[in-house]
Amino acid sequence: MSETGHVVNLGRKGRRQRLLVGIAMGLVVAAGLVLFERHDLPRVLRLAFLLPLFVGGLGVFQAQAGT
Repeated sequence: MSETGHVVNLGRKGRRQRLLVGIAMGLVVAAGLVLFERHDLPRVLRLAFLLPLFVGGLGVFQAQAGT
């Protein structure tokens, strides 16, 4: 089985957009968790941050890989 080269299907603009979305979602999650801790809200409500955390991580990893 031959090894193929790395395929990049994102342009510079798409990579930048995904990276910015990833960083923004990371900041939203961090700020939200700090506020949740300061206001002593139930821990189960922190599950609401799973989707933004997933989107942020996906954006950063896609920007790095260029896919």
